[in-house]
Amino acid sequence: YQRRVHGYKHRQEMSSVHFVWVIRKRMSWMSEQIHTSLADLASRWPALKLTIYVTEDQGAGTELHMGIGFKVGRPDFQNVFNELEAQLIDKLDKLRIGVLCCGPDSMINSVQRNVWSRGSNRISYDFHKEYFTL
Repeated sequence: YQRRVHGYKHRQEMSSVHFVWVIRKRMSWMSEQIHTSLADLASRWPALKLTIYVTEDQGAGTELHMGIGFKVGRPDFQNVFNELEAQLIDKLDKLRIGVLCCGPDSMINSVQRNVWSRGSNRISYDFHKEYFTL
């Protein structure tokens, strides 16, 4: 993304994208479609990490399927952000994390509370949201 610094546009490079997707049920066609799309994207940009949480699945806890991390249950967003910070903080002096959350009110509120409770001299968060109803 770009931001203005003293009247000049300054481009900040993204070091990685961590995409967390929460769905109710896993369907075989979805895995195939995601794999096809991500295989192409990952070959051009290896800094993409995708984790899909399946909330109504009865399977085992964590699974890697076609390079995609599937986890059963709802995400614990505090742990998601803790892991993200731990992975990235040693790579940069200052870390700026952009969070975009799209979903129902309850999920957005949970993510937003976690984002607002974070931050330090070395880590800052930008939060953006888009609501939809199920």
